[in-house]
Amino acid sequence: MPYETILYEIDGPVATITLNRPDTLNAINPQMTVELHQALDAAEADGTVRAIVLTGSGRAFSAGYGIGRRPDGRSSLDPTGVELAEFLSDHMDKEEHHG
Repeated sequence: MPYETILYEIDGPVATITLNRPDTLNAINPQMTVELHQALDAAEADGTVRAIVLTGSGRAFSAGYGIGRRPDGRSSLDPTGVELAEFLSDHMDKEEHHG
């Protein structure tokens, strides 16, 4: 599965998930949250994976959750025009129906 904000690699029994937004010190945004859940689900479903390493690219693991504003004035937490809670709730509902 292609990801935009993380890297996902398998090496033997180890899955490595790398937060890959070094320009923002790997600040977590809604898209990264979704991709992290997808990668963790993929690692869990892979019977050969025995350990998961979570790391960050660049000079920081993660600055935490990014809460800045975009040029259009909307919150960076609002990628789809809905409130963050609704976005995450919709994602969790989709995961329950696919899991």
